[in-house]
Amino acid sequence: MNKLYACIIVKDEGERIREKEDEDPLPALGLSPLVEIADQFAYRIEAIEGGILFDVSGLENRIGTPSQIALSIAHEMDVRGVEGNLAVAANAATAELYARTKPGVTVIEDGEHQPLPLSMIGLDEDTLKVFHALGMRSTSDLREIPEDELIARYGREFRKTLDLIEQKGSHILMPNLKDNTVSWAYQLDFPVDDFEQLIFIVGHGFGKLLDEAGRIGYSSEEFEITLGLENKAEALSLIHI
Repeated sequence: MNKLYACIIVKDEGERIREKEDEDPLPALGLSPLVEIADQFAYRIEAIEGGILFDVSGLENRIGTPSQIALSIAHEMDVRGVEGNLAVAANAATAELYARTKPGVTVIEDGEHQPLPLSMIGLDEDTLKVFHALGMRSTSDLREIPEDELIARYGREFRKTLDLIEQKGSHILMPNLKDNTVSWAYQLDFPVDDFEQLIFIVGHGFGKLLDEAGRIGYSSEEFEITLGLENKAEALSLIHI
């Protein structure tokens, strides 16, 4: 299966996911528009500075080509009123780089190179001035120089820059979002018409939920109980704590 990643960087500072001292820096799943979008396409999601990075590998059979996947994500952004840049690429670092540097929707096909200004790839000011003095303005110009010459001149650390523009960046997506709910389900083989038996089953479920909530350090605000009725309808009850 070919790997594929999507990255959204928002334009509105108010939407940004920031780290705050002594606070959980990650939004609860379902509360952030960015997380809601990513959750439609992936289960491996990483909150990053100013946006979100998520693994969309394996969606080709369900949605189509990388371009079609990008259009689907862009549609979800429009639906939720999220303004930002979206990039889809086979490398996580590449997706983030283009989402941070190119406006709109960018799809980097495997083996394709879309030039970026050298000022956008994290070069130090002195190195950038040297390249500009040599008439080099974009990553396409840099790719024309033999790699061994660049590494000999700027050191082995420059390998990271070359890997980045060659879609070989080393960023490994690290899921860092926590769900803010726990759930428990029980499938009955037959309808329960005895109230005491129903209370026993529900009590057993509460025990499981509280054990799981305690294990991951959650407190409880609300319990939602959904009962499947014999006529296939459902009954919903909310218990506020």
